[in-house]
Amino acid sequence: MDPTATYPLCLLFGIHSPSFISEEEPAIGHLRTRFSGDTTGLVEPVQLLAVLSTNSVQSLWRELNRAVVGWGQIVLTGSEDNHEVWYDSRVDNVLDAFRTVSERQPPDFVPMPAPDSCLVSISLDDLPSDPFPGYEDVSPTRQGKWAYEMKKHLRAGRIGTQTSRERVILRKDLRRIDPSMFKGQLGSTVPETGFSIKPGRTSLQVAVEFDSGVSLDVDIYWIDFVREDIAEDLSAKIIASFRDTPFDANPESASGWIRELPFFNQADRKIVGHGLGEVYAYTYRSAVDEAVAGELRRYPMKIGYTSGLDGAIQRVASQFPSAIAQDAQIQFIGRCDNGRATENKIHKALRGRGGRVEESLGKEWYWTTADEVAELFNDLSR
Repeated sequence: MDPTATYPLCLLFGIHSPSFISEEEPAIGHLRTRFSGDTTGLVEPVQLLAVLSTNSVQSLWRELNRAVVGWGQIVLTGSEDNHEVWYDSRVDNVLDAFRTVSERQPPDFVPMPAPDSCLVSISLDDLPSDPFPGYEDVSPTRQGKWAYEMKKHLRAGRIGTQTSRERVILRKDLRRIDPSMFKGQLGSTVPETGFSIKPGRTSLQVAVEFDSGVSLDVDIYWIDFVREDIAEDLSAKIIASFRDTPFDANPESASGWIRELPFFNQADRKIVGHGLGEVYAYTYRSAVDEAVAGELRRYPMKIGYTSGLDGAIQRVASQFPSAIAQDAQIQFIGRCDNGRATENKIHKALRGRGGRVEESLGKEWYWTTADEVAELFNDLSR
């Protein structure tokens, strides 16, 4: 790369949390997350030029952008308020701006007080994907491209019923649905229902009745099809392999694994309901403070929805850096099986009350409160 040549260069601002990226390489981890889901094909061409680590990130972010602009560089897109700005710039000019800003005396940093409590956040890369050595060799009964062939079968208009039941073992923690849905829970497929692909979905599912009494259509990648004669033994080994981890079948032991999350206080914001779908509401502490100071009954809240194994906590955290930088605070999470429909009903109810935040950049911001959202969720999720 020629330092005197002009390239499209990006300045990216992020606040990094060990819950979601590497503690050893925070900026690298943040960029990896940023570009891994980018649809413009930027993953391979990206080259990191410099990292400026500081406790006064917002102040130095603005100084850095102003220094680059001071060199006469052309802004292609974005602004210093968007946390990501692209310049048509020379590499040496951007690096000079980094050196200039990094040599300045930063403003005093005032740390925020620690939260009163925190929430379990499962992100352990060192846990093995297989519960114990030899598992894949002795247990799964379905191998090869059977799932691909089954999808073709269903998309051709054929039915997914089975001739007989199959024993399955749960490989994912689904205790958002029911406390008994821990890793290692056993179940059997329901032949009369069998396999299906839900409308609007691409994943293959199968109807399962678990030994705990829970009946559920589960993604085939959340389970393994196992031999009947060794199912009980495999279940016991899997449960034992995750003892004293966040996936421990004992809920008291699992709850002992805690990681502090600044945007969700478990002490006064309980998660209600059961199901893979989560309707959530978050706001900013500053917005709540302004509402209190102005004696307003409501404040701006984003009402959203997420489904699958990644819940609302991960969804809000993925909105780096804007959500966390602005001191976001999740005030409500409600679990249910019809999350999308419930979210739409809550939006409609709030719009009917004239509660839409018209000046908001997003479409899901409303003037409301956590208590009002909880009441609407309770009425509309049934």
